[in-house]
Amino acid sequence: MLTKGRGIVLNSLKYGDDANIVAVYFENEGVVSFLCRAAKGKQGRGVRMLMQPLSVVEVEFDLRQNRQLQYMKEVRAAVMLDEVYRNPYKITIVMFVAEVLRYVLKGEKGNAELFRFIVESLVWLEHSGEDFASFHIVFLAKLLCFLGYNPMYDEEFREIVASKVGRDAMSGPRLDMNDIANLIGMEYEKMNLYAMNHSERNQCLEVLISYYKLRIPGFPELKSLEILREVYGN
Repeated sequence: MLTKGRGIVLNSLKYGDDANIVAVYFENEGVVSFLCRAAKGKQGRGVRMLMQPLSVVEVEFDLRQNRQLQYMKEVRAAVMLDEVYRNPYKITIVMFVAEVLRYVLKGEKGNAELFRFIVESLVWLEHSGEDFASFHIVFLAKLLCFLGYNPMYDEEFREIVASKVGRDAMSGPRLDMNDIANLIGMEYEKMNLYAMNHSERNQCLEVLISYYKLRIPGFPELKSLEILREVYGN
């Protein structure tokens, strides 16, 4: 069936000498995997740019339900994210968010509301100035609601907060449930009004990742986390 829709590239893995397997999350079809042969010259460079993590693309493809890997007929940018991929701090955030999404969206069906949230978040990051250091933390907090979890009413989440704060109680201001509630309901534009130092940011991130591990089956140790901390000096 000939299908056309907007998608978000989750990851691209090299396959053989001249191909990649690319996972794309569509707002209607959910996650679809493609076998993409490496094109040469200018066209090849253009396609490779579109296959970067969290690129928002419009893809035309022939969807075959009995085929594990699909084939793209046409692909082009649906949203331009030039600044995101030029800025070393923003691309580090994007790599981290992409790794999270790769696991939480595995097996997910299409969800237009979730898709719109991710795209609008990326557009905000693209056009943001300097106040985006906590973007990934607010994103993780808000994403939980789209996945069907509300940690504010989860006793196990409260236990995670208590245990993480208890271990780091000597390092500075203490994280509490109100902080998480603020992050979940916060608009990106207001992040600068809720300043966090490195210790507080680390606490929030550790709490949220621990909760993802509790609720998302098979959620792993994130390879991009150490890079994120290194780049931001956390």
